[in-house]
Amino acid sequence: MVAEHQPIWEKIQAYKLDAVDASFPFSARLMRENGWTEAYTIEVIQEYKKFMFLVAVSGHSVSPSDPVDQVWHLHMIYTQSYWEEFCHGILGKAVHHNPTKGGKDERKKHVNMYDQTVESYLKYFGEPQPAHIWISTQDLFKEIHYRRVNMHRNWVIAKPQFVRKRWHLVPLLALVATLVMASDGGAVFVILLVVVVFIALIASIGGNNNGKGGNNSAGGGGWFVGCGSSDSGSDSGSSGCSSCSSCGGCGGCG
Repeated sequence: MVAEHQPIWEKIQAYKLDAVDASFPFSARLMRENGWTEAYTIEVIQEYKKFMFLVAVSGHSVSPSDPVDQVWHLHMIYTQSYWEEFCHGILGKAVHHNPTKGGKDERKKHVNMYDQTVESYLKYFGEPQPAHIWISTQDLFKEIHYRRVNMHRNWVIAKPQFVRKRWHLVPLLALVATLVMASDGGAVFVILLVVVVFIALIASIGGNNNGKGGNNSAGGGGWFVGCGSSDSGSDSGSSGCSSCSSCGGCGGCG
C-alpha cells in the first residue's frame, strides 16, 4: 500500500461499527441475522472495510461478495453511522447502493467489475481475497436463491452435496420408485429410500457451512453486488452501487 493511501486505511481500520453503549451491537445483529459464528463475523467485517477502502482509492468500479454485501446492507440501516460518520467523515464521499437493471449486458459488466476488484485487492493488500468470503468469478451467478426465513418457525436443513450437484437424477429416481412400488416389495423400497435420504441429510449438516451458519453465503456463496465510480459527470463526489443479492443480477459502486 502506497504512503498516500495509508491515512484513509488507518481511519477505516480504526472505525468501530459497534457502538460502545449498545447492549445489542452491530456485530451481534449481523451474526444473528446471517447465522454466522462470531469469528466469521469479525472476518467479514474486516473484508467490508477493505472493500470500502477500494471504493475510496481504486479509481474504478468494484464489487463485493455476498457476505461483504450483507455487512454493507446492515451498515446502511445505521444511517448516522453510515452516511455521516463513515461515508462523509472517513471516505469523503457518498457511497450509494442501487438495484441492478438486470440483463446480459449488466451481467457481463459486473463480472468484469468483479475481476477488477480481485486485481485491485491483490494490488493494494498484497494478498488474494480469502476464498471462504469472496466467491470465484466463475461461480458468481450459480447460487442466488436466497430468502428471508423465520428461524423461530422453521428448520433449515442443508441439502446433501450429491443432491445439489445431481438434481437431474431426481426424476429418474422418482420413476424407479414408482415402478418398484407398483410391484411387490414397494413398501420395503420406500422405507430404505427414506432411511438413505435421512442419513445423507444428517451427514451433510455442519459439513457445508464452513462455520458461517444458516444462509450459506460464504465461500460458494451466491449473491452479488458492486460498487464503482460514478460516470454521471457531476462534481458532487457521490458514487452509486447496485446489488444483485436475491435478484439474479449484479451491480456496482464507487
